[in-house]
Amino acid sequence: MPWPQSTEYNAAIQNLCSSVSDDELRGGEPVVNALGIPIPFSGNFADVYKVHCPKTGNTWAVKCFTRESPGLKERYREISAHLSRARLPFTVDFRFVEPGIRIRGQWHPFLKMRWVEGFALNQFVADYVENRGTLKLLLPMWVKLSQILRRAEVAHCDLQHGNVLLVPASATGALSLKLIDYDGMYVPTLSGRRSAELGHPSYQHPQRLREGLFGPEVDRFSHLAIYCAIRCLIAGGQGLWKRFNNGENLLFRETDHKEPGASEVFRHLWSLPDPDVHALVGRVALATRVPLDRVPLLEDVASNGSAVPLSAEEEQTAREILGVASAGTSVSVPSEPAESDSGPEGPWWSSGTAGVKTELPGPLDTGPPAVTPPALSALRAPRRGKRGPLGQSFFGSAIGLLSAAVELIDRFLGRIAGKKNALVHRFLRLAAVLLLAVVLALLVSMALRIGEIITNSIGMKLALIPAGEFMMGSPESEEGRNGDEGPQHRVRITRAFYLGTTEVTQGQWESVMGTKPWSGKFYVKEGSDYAATYVGWEDAVKFCRKLSAKEGKEYRLPTEAEWEYACRAGTTTAYHFGADASRLGDYAWYHDNAFNVEERYAHQVGQKRPNGWGLYDMYGNVWEWCADWYDDEYYANSPADDATGPASGSNRVSRGGCWSFHAGNCRSSHRDGDWPDCRSSGLGFRVALVAAE
Repeated sequence: MPWPQSTEYNAAIQNLCSSVSDDELRGGEPVVNALGIPIPFSGNFADVYKVHCPKTGNTWAVKCFTRESPGLKERYREISAHLSRARLPFTVDFRFVEPGIRIRGQWHPFLKMRWVEGFALNQFVADYVENRGTLKLLLPMWVKLSQILRRAEVAHCDLQHGNVLLVPASATGALSLKLIDYDGMYVPTLSGRRSAELGHPSYQHPQRLREGLFGPEVDRFSHLAIYCAIRCLIAGGQGLWKRFNNGENLLFRETDHKEPGASEVFRHLWSLPDPDVHALVGRVALATRVPLDRVPLLEDVASNGSAVPLSAEEEQTAREILGVASAGTSVSVPSEPAESDSGPEGPWWSSGTAGVKTELPGPLDTGPPAVTPPALSALRAPRRGKRGPLGQSFFGSAIGLLSAAVELIDRFLGRIAGKKNALVHRFLRLAAVLLLAVVLALLVSMALRIGEIITNSIGMKLALIPAGEFMMGSPESEEGRNGDEGPQHRVRITRAFYLGTTEVTQGQWESVMGTKPWSGKFYVKEGSDYAATYVGWEDAVKFCRKLSAKEGKEYRLPTEAEWEYACRAGTTTAYHFGADASRLGDYAWYHDNAFNVEERYAHQVGQKRPNGWGLYDMYGNVWEWCADWYDDEYYANSPADDATGPASGSNRVSRGGCWSFHAGNCRSSHRDGDWPDCRSSGLGFRVALVAAE
């Protein structure tokens, strides 16, 4: 059963009184935008809505799942039972609700978690990075949290800046820690199972990202890395934050942990004249080179407000890992006094602060996607030449057709002219053959232009898509069909156009826009031939405008009808290669071959097999923006000629699925809609070029 899409959840959340099973939420009021549409906080496999219930005075985070996560109900049952017994003061009340929310006549589960207003850890650090006394309050709190989690036999498994909230008490100003997002949490009764997710890569040990480890020791590295980053920022202040924070980390990134010796941040921090920083940075570097279960416990290397110095052997090994000279360097304590660390006494999980603002909302981060066993990647497909595959096959067939036609004409005219009038026979045969040759030449010319490839000034290849008609949408019998794919209807594309043979690449984006919107973001591999991601709809439109000005031609996003017409390439089945989804790996990067531990990103374009019109990656790799507004009922009133979508809306159409989605979301007819400013590791675009008349 396919999971609902964001637009379907939006509609259901707007009508809580009739769509949910929870009595309290039925009387709830979702937080909405100026158009009255609920505001989702979207993650990789869930959307979170804030719902206030006036009768009870409670405010809840309603987490609606958009993708499959095996064993979801069982995991939450075990986590809930264990946390109820542990009674940890930094966890948040939650309940897994099933049946939960009704969409298209079917019930789907959701998570009901108490909404927490506070600062996400990175927001708090950004606001107080120059207030060293306030940041120092976090250090003992973090050590105590790590101790209690371990004592309770709990590993959060995704400790990161978005899942750690600093919550100020409105009356006293005391600051407390809260942990949110328990999707991947480990408790003893889950021992032996696979991880539901691998956590934010900037905070995870390299071994976990390689092997998908799941168990009580997972948080060792995250505890140490976060503590180290905060302590370094206390020493380095605003300059350090601006230099190494990219919005998706505190200081360290996944690449820093993989290769500390090549890391600028490790080398810079190692050189800071602070003995605690020196010791902690060395321990993080050492930790990246030992198994996860041998990473030291935070309480053993950081206690009483200071770090345990490195031994001589540890110092030498750390230097070797970081590739720095072995000669000793003096390390001194900064002469600038720290601001006062004092604050009102409180429980161990909280500390007092003065003047902490309290109005910043704290949305829940839904975290990275679930991980399934890795699948083998399909073999690279050979690249086509300048002529489209349909044109190539038609050309060969036309030669044979012409030869057969000449033979038939010769026989027919021979009967008409008779054997006695050989001259008349030859004349008629020559005239008929010439006429046939002209007709066939025209047909061959038309066929050769199908898939004709042109290359523009930035090296982008575009294929000619001929005018024609097709059946848009899916028949009711198609497996995995969603309601917004019907009714199936005939659409005519009255004008030929060119369409990029691949999605826009990082290199093409940089050559036109001069920016790198994907840099430092989640699940991205950089390279000029990799699909450009983290591109919003407006960003894609601006790219088209700039490219148009550069080329002196009209580039734009394809309409949804043009996209599906080009994707199908004259076919009527669920996929352009047939109805068998098991063959999808030959044509697409999708969940089964791109959503494993090693490869969780949009890939190089053009590596898989193309469709019949020479277009690559029409399925998977990245969702592709279309020009249209999204409307799940648009097909009922769609015009027959050159449909361009509804006149207005809140979401823009995206098509084709992406590297982390299942096969059912990559069908030719599958539709999706996203906020125009949505940006993610699975969202990109390809461009259309208006063909000259």
